[in-house]
Amino acid sequence: SLVNELLDISTIEAGKQELNKEFLSVHALVDDCIKIVKIRAAQGGVNIHRNIPKTLPPLKADMQAARKILLNLLSNAIKFMPEGGTVDISATENDSHITLSVKDNGVGIPKDKITSLMKPFARFKNHAHKAVEGWGLGLAISKSLMEMHDGTIWINSVEGQGTTVHISFPK
Repeated sequence: SLVNELLDISTIEAGKQELNKEFLSVHALVDDCIKIVKIRAAQGGVNIHRNIPKTLPPLKADMQAARKILLNLLSNAIKFMPEGGTVDISATENDSHITLSVKDNGVGIPKDKITSLMKPFARFKNHAHKAVEGWGLGLAISKSLMEMHDGTIWINSVEGQGTTVHISFPK
């Protein structure tokens, strides 16, 4: 896992990653990612809800990259969620972008840590006695992949209330 993530970020940073953009169903993308993480969510007692408008147009993106980004966001939300928590996946559109949001009602992130989480190997411990798995590469990879799509990623979080990570793709 670490080797694959290091290779991913090295390839992206070296400008060697190429995107194969195609029109993707946001519904299919979200459903596919939920299928992959639902066992882990169930093991942690985390509920996943989706709110994707039926009228949402297709997303122009690289399927593998979009899946990797959304899986990183879902995995993080589940990982830092206490038992009984909820992860909501929603999508909105405006004239120029389609935005997907992954929201949790977990512990939140301190404001001074949010920016650093987008850097490689940045990790956030939300509990002093709980080991956190992972290498801190998921958000850095997601940020780089979003930039390759000419998109953006940003985080809103309030300690004690939860975190929402937004990814916005140009139409």
